[in-house]
This record gives sequence, structure tokens and C-alpha cells, in this order.
Amino acid sequence: MATQMAVNSGIHLNILYYQHTSYFSTSPLSKEDTMTLIGHLETVTAEADGSLDSVNLALVMALLYCLDVSFLEQGTEDREDLLQALPLLTEKQYVAAVHSRLVEGQAWKLPGLQAGVQLAWALSLRAVSQLPQGAGITPFIAQAIVNFKINFTLDLDHLMILIGEFYSKDPFELELALEFWCPSESLQHTSLTGSFLGVPLQRPPHKQVVLSKFVRQMGDLLPATLYIPYLRMLKGLANGHQCSHYCFSLLKTNGAPHGENRQAVVSGSVVSWEHFFHSLMLYHENLRRDVPSADSMQYRHPPIRGITQRELEGLTAFLQLLTTIITWSENARLALCEHPQWTPVVVMLGLLQCSVQPVLKAQVLHALAAFGKSPEIAASLWQSLEYTQILQTVKVPGQRQAAGIEVELNEIESSCEEYPLTRAFCHLISTLVESALPVNLGAGLRAPGFQPYLDFLRDSVFLAFPTRAYRRPAEKWELAEAVLEVFHKLLREYEPQPADFLQEMVELQGEQMPAHKPPGHSLMFHLLNDSPTLSLCLSLLEEGARQLDTYAPFPGKKQLESAVLHCLCLLELALQKEVTFMDLLRESQTSLLVSPVEQLLQGVSAQSRRADHITNIARYLYHSSSNPDAAFQSAKILRRIARYPNIQARLVGDFTHDQVVSEKLMAGFVECLDSEEAQEGVAADDSDPEKRVARIHHETKIHILNLLITSLELKGPNLGLYLLGYEVKKPVSSTNLQDPGVLGCPRSCLHAILSLLQRGSEWRTGPVLTKQAPQLAELFYQVIYQLCACPDTSGPTMRYLRTSQDFLFSHLQHLPFILPGMLLILRYILNYCTSMWERLTAPEDCFSKLQRENLAIIESYGTALMEVVCRDACDGHEIGRMLALAVLDRVLSIDRQCQWLMYLCNSGYLRVLVESLRQDDAALQTLLTPQPPLLKPLYIYESKMALLTRVAKTAQGATELLRCGLVGQLVECQVFHMLPQNEALRVFGQRDPSGFIPSPLERYRQILLPTLRLMQVILTSTTTQHQQGAAQVLQWLIVHSDVIQSILHGQDMSMGALQELSLLTAIISKTALPGALEMGQEINSAALMELQGHIGRFQRQSLSLLVRLVGTDRARYLKQIEETVSPGDLAEKREEMEVAMQQICANIMEYCQTLLLQSSAEAQFSLCLFSPSASEPADVAVPSARVPSLGLVLLLLKNSATDFFRYHDSHRQSLNKLERVEQLPPEELKELCQGLVSGSGGVEKVPSVQRNVLAKRRLVQLVNNRAKLLALCSYTIETCLFVIWRHLEFYLLYCTPTDPKDSLLPGFRGQPFGLFCMRDSFIAFCVDPSGSRGLSVSRVSQQDLEQLQTDVANSFNEPLQRKLLEVEGLYSKTRSRHTFIQALTRRIRGLVHHAKG
Repeated sequence: MATQMAVNSGIHLNILYYQHTSYFSTSPLSKEDTMTLIGHLETVTAEADGSLDSVNLALVMALLYCLDVSFLEQGTEDREDLLQALPLLTEKQYVAAVHSRLVEGQAWKLPGLQAGVQLAWALSLRAVSQLPQGAGITPFIAQAIVNFKINFTLDLDHLMILIGEFYSKDPFELELALEFWCPSESLQHTSLTGSFLGVPLQRPPHKQVVLSKFVRQMGDLLPATLYIPYLRMLKGLANGHQCSHYCFSLLKTNGAPHGENRQAVVSGSVVSWEHFFHSLMLYHENLRRDVPSADSMQYRHPPIRGITQRELEGLTAFLQLLTTIITWSENARLALCEHPQWTPVVVMLGLLQCSVQPVLKAQVLHALAAFGKSPEIAASLWQSLEYTQILQTVKVPGQRQAAGIEVELNEIESSCEEYPLTRAFCHLISTLVESALPVNLGAGLRAPGFQPYLDFLRDSVFLAFPTRAYRRPAEKWELAEAVLEVFHKLLREYEPQPADFLQEMVELQGEQMPAHKPPGHSLMFHLLNDSPTLSLCLSLLEEGARQLDTYAPFPGKKQLESAVLHCLCLLELALQKEVTFMDLLRESQTSLLVSPVEQLLQGVSAQSRRADHITNIARYLYHSSSNPDAAFQSAKILRRIARYPNIQARLVGDFTHDQVVSEKLMAGFVECLDSEEAQEGVAADDSDPEKRVARIHHETKIHILNLLITSLELKGPNLGLYLLGYEVKKPVSSTNLQDPGVLGCPRSCLHAILSLLQRGSEWRTGPVLTKQAPQLAELFYQVIYQLCACPDTSGPTMRYLRTSQDFLFSHLQHLPFILPGMLLILRYILNYCTSMWERLTAPEDCFSKLQRENLAIIESYGTALMEVVCRDACDGHEIGRMLALAVLDRVLSIDRQCQWLMYLCNSGYLRVLVESLRQDDAALQTLLTPQPPLLKPLYIYESKMALLTRVAKTAQGATELLRCGLVGQLVECQVFHMLPQNEALRVFGQRDPSGFIPSPLERYRQILLPTLRLMQVILTSTTTQHQQGAAQVLQWLIVHSDVIQSILHGQDMSMGALQELSLLTAIISKTALPGALEMGQEINSAALMELQGHIGRFQRQSLSLLVRLVGTDRARYLKQIEETVSPGDLAEKREEMEVAMQQICANIMEYCQTLLLQSSAEAQFSLCLFSPSASEPADVAVPSARVPSLGLVLLLLKNSATDFFRYHDSHRQSLNKLERVEQLPPEELKELCQGLVSGSGGVEKVPSVQRNVLAKRRLVQLVNNRAKLLALCSYTIETCLFVIWRHLEFYLLYCTPTDPKDSLLPGFRGQPFGLFCMRDSFIAFCVDPSGSRGLSVSRVSQQDLEQLQTDVANSFNEPLQRKLLEVEGLYSKTRSRHTFIQALTRRIRGLVHHAKG
């Protein structure tokens, strides 16, 4: 016994060595080893499912390698050496001994295995016999032929089955079976065939001709005993797009002519479509005569007659062949379905109604599912299913017994403990719901919809599958996988709609019945409740994790993994859609009760009696190498759950409750981050399994990193701290980070992150990850930044990075590679150093002295330093360019003598910077894709625009920029036309979930806003050459007028949108003026009209914007801020919003004032922008197609006066507090510091001295902010008064009224938006749809003017006038326009109270 074991061990070692080494470099086994191996294989038996275990399979492959002589055909250089090492030729008695054992020896326990080895031996003998050394082998070949003839039928049976099984699986879609198809001239395929792909189809190789002849001739001379094996072989050879086409054509040409009577005896081949479908129709016609009525309990005791076991096997083989062909070939699918005589779908549906075995019905359903892959066939299949009532969805009046597949499942399949029919039905429904799902399914017979099918699948199949008995254990998980696949597809395609939550009724046979909801709605309802469906899904997840943790094979393992994956997908989809679902449910006010999924996942498991559902989901991360899809879905679920702060602390407790579970969960997260298979930038192409797995591993990493980033933003303890190795049961700051294994420290996610970032950092090229996976690297750096920036984790993190990893030095030395994430870390470090410097700096005069000294040092280097910095700013490396641009910006700000500016202009570097904007355009356009590449072009662009803006702040610099053609370069940039139009991107506050990469809309604003600021500064600086600058900027506005119009009309009132509007209205007020038409250049009439049209459009859009900002929208915008901004930032954000809105109103009123002044110096020839109505409507937000009334300006005047006093009081209070900061109560100090302190602990952790400094800084912010608002309100009041005075002077003094029936106001409300000005007794320029360019002054009636005078008198009353005069007394006294408000108030009062003469 011991000797035998030793021998076997030696053989195993040889085999394993041979198995892992090419036979080109290693000799095959000797005769003795080969005989011993054959002796072992004679006794091998199969597993329960008919397969070989992994060890015996390796041994079989080793024997086949020993017999393999295919190198003889390859003609390699070492062919002779290999021949000399071949025991088959070199060892005496090798052939005789092996031949005797294989051909004449005893029968093996697995005849199929013996036949396969004999075939390999015959092929080897045939190949060697062609050699000079193989002359003695011929007798053995002759003997093999004799034996082959004796066992011809049995061996050919095995051979056909072997070929069919071998080619039936083609995971890489290589279509190796094309070797068996040699198309004739009539069947030439458009693509290339055979394994000789890449060579145009000419004469097929001899091997291909022989194999193709074998397939055809076997079908022509087929004995009955080989009929089923031949069909099984064809099934394997039809596996593939081209193979299925050739097999379909073969069966088509084998048949009888179509003109023959189908009732006649089929004269063609028995292997043809004609014979198959003719036989199928005969079976159907015979069997349907025996179909009993619905009351005879046909499903309880089906009289299966007319089909023998052999016929059943033949029909099954044909249906499997049919299913394979039409699965791969859509042309075959449509051709067969549309055949007028065969009608396969009708016949197969008829067979389903007959009393036949469930196995045959299952194959019929699989074939129907293959037909249903075409949407046009699927739609009719749905109606046919309803008509045939395969699943009874309509109760027949008077029917006493149930019928259909439900009875088959409960009484026949359950008693047999086999469920092929139910699994096939699930497969059919899965295919049909993916191809087409009609909303009116069953209309006219019942309430239309999918609900009866869903009820059956849920109640009878899914909820009952754990309690059923199974003869074959794997079928339990096969059934679960099949039904869960349907649920997954239904929920994936469902999007909640408001109509889903209304109880609609349908009329059926004169009665009103409730309509069915979409199937996705029903699934969502069950997943958002503690329902049996959700409980079973969670139980499946627990069972799957338990089974996978054993790492042992078991029947149905693959199907269990697939079922678990569907459960995870269902939970992830429910989490994804629950917010919309619950919002719509709440709005509909229905009585349905639901709970969020994340809340239900915290419930107690019925199996473990613990709240471990989320822990079970996280356990799948540990199996990411073997089940990457499950790990991916697990990471997505955990990331969605991590958004909720109230769950974080509980999750940490659940994850750390058990030490073993905690270590395993930590290892799972780390394994996902450490995965070597992950690749960034792989296209979403699932046809390549390796690329697909690489993409899934990468996306899993992304989700885990986003989970960490989201968690670290929340209060501890949180998942991020736990997974990164920080203390969660003690103060976080007490953490002592160590390398893995030191002091029992496990490998954490932080170790994995640092390990990946450190790869290549010691090389000259820098960290490898920044080049191979820049997106991943950015997220890694962001995690480290958050750890460095948080007060609790900063100390342990910085200490560990400095002492153990030397992280900062090793990465900072490779600055050119730096990504935005690393820049965040740098920014944190620099901010820290800056704050330390601020504590040491002296008062302002000392700072000014320091500036002068620094400038003197810089100037001492002369033009050499200027040359270096300017050159780096133009053509240096990315980081070098950014630093050089920042240096230039800072030096220009302190260089009062403008020496650097003169050098920049005279040396041509400024022109180079300006002209480089066109080159930046292409890179900037790539930043507006949903998933942009690196953001480096954006940072360089921002630095460049900041420098150009600094240059434009002087008149000399602005003039030089215009001379260099700056605006012309910006006109040519196409990136400004790429305003994101997707509504999902325009929602206020939407951004990347990680909070790191801005949304496309925010990135667009980062490009647009610097340009608008630059043009505004140019317009302000070029006072002497304003006309030239305004004309160029106006040209930019006209070229991008579509974008400008979208921004001015947009409903988004976020801070970014208000900044855009503030800058745009400031630019428009200085450029879109009538003076732009008088530039002294020759302009033809067509161009002049186009220019007038653009200017008029800008004017109308600006006034329309004023309408939105003055009325009720203003309060709504401020309320929107309160709802979307975090409480800590609310006050500061609200202040910024108020400044921006006041600035926009001031810009537009300045625009109106400029238009009035430029139109005419005298009131009788003045432009009129507002209609003669002073009443204040309930909602001033009138449509933009109507002219705003003068009442709008009056309302803005009142609001501005009220706001002025509110800001004035706040300004005075802030000044008082600033003077006595040390005496402020602690609560008030805490409130002031709140917005300036972040992190856990907040203000409580700030020392009292530092708290006073922060409070003083906040008060200075408030004082400066209120000063801006006071200036804006005062200016708006002055311009409003001026506009009101000019309009009243025209309407009440110079406008001639006419008959009341021609009143302007009723007619005006129907006119399009326009501007009014005096042109030869007309109020122009109002263009109505009829094409009229004028509106007669006579249309203003006396009644209109009297009403105007009355309304103004009521609105412009004494309290308002006193308020205005008080504004002037409080604010305008020290300004140059003192008494301006007083004069205008007096004139308006005079116009209102004295009737016109």
C-alpha cells in the first residue's frame, strides 16, 4: 500500500511538472509512467453531475499531452529534436504496450473517457505513420480500424456527443466550430469563415473540406440509432453567429420543396426543417384531440399518450438545436417565425396546452424564449400567452379547478421534486420583459398589466422556493436565479412617475375595476417594507455569504452566486430610486406606508437574531477576486448607505462587535483596494471578460474611496475612521498608526492607499499610479488630505506620514506630476504655514515695508529674472507655468512703477499669453464632458486669466491687451458655446457625490467667470478708449448671444448663476448701447439692422431679469439658499447672495439710466422703457414677452429703501461690536465664530484668545459686506428716482392722450416685449407679430394718464419720501451726489401733484 502511494505521488509530481511546462522543452512521460497513468484512468468515475473532478481532469489532460504529436504539422526549427525525445518512436515496445492497453485491454469504468483516449491514440498513430521512423506502426492502425468497425455505432455515438459537448461552450466567441462548415457557392457568407480568418475565402483547406463532408454525409446516411447524437452534435456546431447561419442553411437545403403538401409524407432528409416542423405539427394534431376540458383536472393526471421515451428524447434534441440556432441568428429567427406553413410559435404554444411531459414543455418554453429575443416577435408572444392562458390570468366563469402552469408547479413538479417547466417559464418571461412589455397586456379580458405574472413569480415561485424539495440540489439555486433575474430586469427599467401613485380605474364588462400598477412599482413597494420578499432576499444574502466563506464546492454554487448578485442589485436599485419614489408617494397623499431601505437594513435577521444585514452585504467584498460583480454591488450599496450620519455610528458598532468578523471585513475592503486586476480607462465593453473584470475592480475601488471620503466628512465614529485604522472606541486623536503587523496593527485601507501611491515614488519618473490611474490617484490624495485637514486625525496622520512613510518628501520631489488631490494636501500645508505666519506678522505699515523690501530684492536681479519667469509662464511645465503665472500676478500687484508690466508688453510675452488662449480652447472643451480627464488645463487657464485681469487693472495694461487682440482671441474660443443644457446638471447645488470633482456646469462657470471678470475690468480701465473696448466686448456678446440668452433666462439662482448674471449685466450695461452703432465705421444697412436687433435683445433680456429679481422670486431664491446650504455656511452664503442680487439690480438700473441719457437730453424725445402703469400687481413676475410697467421701478425703489435701513442698522451694530469685542458675551462670540470653524468639536475647542480673533475677523467681514450693500442700495435708489422722473415727465407733460377705446394698457398687455421711444409722434420700437414697427402715441388715453398720476401719488407717498431723504442724510452727505435724491424727489412730487397745462 505504501509502495503504491509512493508511485502515485511520483506520477503526480511528473504530471504537475509536465502540465505547467510546454512539451517543447520537457519530454513526455516514459512508457512505465504512461502505463501507470492509463491504469489509474481505467478506474476513474465521474462526479454526481457527470463531470470529472479537478485532479482527474488534470490527469486526463496529462495523458493527452503524452499522445499529442501535433508539432509534426507545425514545421518548427526544433522538430527533429522533439522527434528524438518522443518516447512513441524512441522507446521499444512503447507503441505495442500502449496500444494493447488502450485497444485490447479491459473496459474502463467511463466508456466515454476510454473512447476519447482511443481517438487521441488513433490520431497520433496516423500522424506518426507518415514518418520514415513510423513504418512499423501500420499494423496497429489496421487493427484499430478493425476494432473500430466492430464498435462503429457505439463509438460514433460517443464521438458525436463529444463533438457536440466540446463546441457547445464558447465563452470567448472564437467560433472554432467553423472548421466543420465549408460553405458551397450558393451559401457564401459575406464575412470570412473557418479558423483561417484574415485570409479572403478562396479554396477551403483540406481539413475543413473533410470535416464539412463528415457533417453533411452523416446527415444523409443517418441510421435511427444515431439520430439523437447527430442532433446533439449539430447543436454544438451551431454555437455562434456564423455557425448558426451555416447550420440553418444546411437544415433548410436538406428539406423538401416548399410547394409540397405538408400532410404528405416528407420526401426530404430526416434532418431538415421540413421534417422537424412537419413532425411537430403531427404531434400537436394528435395530442390536442386528447386535451380534456378545464373541469377534468387535466393537470392532476395527464394522460400522456402518443409520445414514447425515444420520441421524447428526439423532440428534446430537436428543440435544443432549434433554440441554439435562433438564439444566435436573428435572420433564422425571423425566417422560421414568418414561414407560412410551419408556424412554429403557434404549434409550440399549442403543444403547451397538450398533456405532455414537463421536460418537453420546458424545452418548448426555452425555444419560445429564443424567438422572443426579437422585439417584434416578443410583442405577439405576450398576446399569445394571454390567449393560451399558459399562466391563468383570467378566471373562466363556472370553472371549478385552477389550470395552467401554477397547477403544474404545485402538483406535478413538486411531487417529482424537479422544476424544469417553472425554470423555463421564468426564462421566457425574463427574455420577454427585456424585449417588450406591453402596458395593455390582457386588455379587454381583465385589468391590463403584468401583475398576474408578477404575483405568480413572487408568491408561487420565489417565496416558496426555499421550502420545496429538490431531487437535484443545484436546481434550488437555479430556480432562485431564474426568478430573481426577472425581478432585477423589471426594477432596473422602472422609473417612478406621478401617475403610478394615483388609483386609476378601468372599465371591464361594464364594471369599474382598479388598474394594475407597473411591476417595478409593486417591487419597490415590497422592498420598501418589511415584506416576505425583502426578508427572503436578505436571507439569501446571508446564506450566500455563509456558503462562500466555506470555500468548498457544492451543487449550484454558480447559480447561488448569480442569485445573490441579483439580490444585491435589487437592493442597490431600491436605494437609488427610493427618494423619488417616496417623494411622489408623499405628494400623492395615498395611504401606502413605506420605509427607507437603509432603515430596513438595520432590522434584526430572523436567522441570526442580530442586526447584521449590512454586515452580510459587506462580507461580499472579501470575495472580490472570485465574485467581482457581487463585491462591486456591495460597495455601491455601502456607499449609498454611508450618506446617512445616523447609520454610521451603528455600522461601526456592528462591524467591530466580533473580532473575527471585524478583521475579515477590514481584509475585504483592503483586498478590493489592493486588487492588481483593476484598470482605469477601460471602455465599458462586456465582450472581453478580462477587460470587464478590470473595469469592475476599478469601479469598486472608486466606490470604496468615495465611501471613505463621505464618511470622513461626518461626525465620528464613522466607517472611514474604522477602515483607515483609527481609534473608534477611544478619542481619535489618541490613535497611534503603525505599519501592518507592528504591535498587532492589521493592514488597513490607509496602508493600501499609501502602498499604491508609493509605487514608483523612489524612481525618477515619479509615482506610477498618477500616470496609470489618475482618477484613482486623485481620490487617494483627497482621502489623505481630509485626514490631514481634520483636527482629530491631523496629528496621527502627519506623524505617521513623516516618521514611517516619509510620504510628503517622496511626493513633493516629483511636483510636475501633481494631481488636484495632491494640491489639496499642499494647500492644507500652505494654509497651515500661512496661519502661523499671520500670528507673527506686524501691523499694516510693517507689512507695506516688507513689500517694498521684497520688491527691491526682486528688482535687484534685473531683466534676467523677468526673462526666466516670463518664459516659464509661457512654455514651462504645467506646475512650473502655474507657479510662474502666480509670481507674475503677485509682482505686478506691488510694482507701482509698472516695470514688470512694461517688460511683459515690450518683450512680446504678453502677446504670447494672449494668443495661447486659442490653444487652450481644445483642452478646455474636454473638461466639459461628464467624466473629464485631468483638471490641469483648468488650473492653468485660471492662473492665466488671473494674471491678465491683473494686467487689465491699469489703463496701460488694458490698452495693451486690446492691442494684442485679447477679445478677438476670446471670440474665437468655442468652449463658451458648450454651456451644459442637461437639466440634471442645472439643479441647484448638484455636484459630484465625492464633492471633489465639480459638475460640468460648475466647470463651465470656472471657465466663463474669469473671462467675464477680465472684460469687466477692461471696460472699467479703458476710460479714454472706452468706445474701442466696448465695441470689441459687444462683439463677444453677439457671437455668444445664445449662451448669454440661456444664462439671462435661466431659472437657476445659485451663487454661481448669480455671479454670472452680475458680471453679464455689468458688461451689457456698458456695451449694449445705441452709441455702439456710432463707432465711425462704415456699416451696411443689413449689418446695422442685425446689430440693432442684438442690442435690442440684450435690452429686453435685462429688463426681463429685473422683473424676476424684484418681486416674489427674490424671497424664493433666498429661501432656496436656506434649504440647500449647510447651517454652518448659511449666513455667509446668504450675504453673498444678497450682494449679488443687489449688484444685478444696480447694474440693470444703471443700464436703464444710460439708455435714457443717451437717447436724448430732453424729455419729449426720450426713450421710454416702462409702460405708463404705476400700480403694483400681486405678482410682478410677468411673462418676458410683455413690457414691464413703471410700477416695477417703484417697487424696486421701495424695496431698496427698506433694505437700506436694514443694512444700515446691521452695519452700525457690527461696528459697535467690533469696538468692544472683548466685552461680548460668550454665546455671541460663539455665534460669530461658528462660520469660521469646521471639524468636530467646533468652537468649543478654540481657546478664548483665538475666539476673540475669529470674532473680530467675522465682524470685519460683516462690516465690509454691509458697506457694499449700503452703496448698492443708495445707487439703486438714485437710478430708480431718475428713471421714474424721466418717464413721468414724458407721460404727464408731453404725451397727447386720445379716445379711451384706444387705451394703451389693454392693448399693450397683448403686445410682445418692446422698448418705447419718441420718433415723430410715435412710441417705438415695438415690433408686434404683424410686422408693425410703431405704436401710436394716440393710443395712450386720458384715463391711462390719470390712473398713472393717481397710482404714483399713492405709491410715492409722504412716508416713502421721508425715507428717501433720510437715506440721503445718512449716506449720501459725504458723497459727491449730495442733494441728488432731494432734487429728484421734489421734481417727482411736483409732476404728480400738478396737472399738466
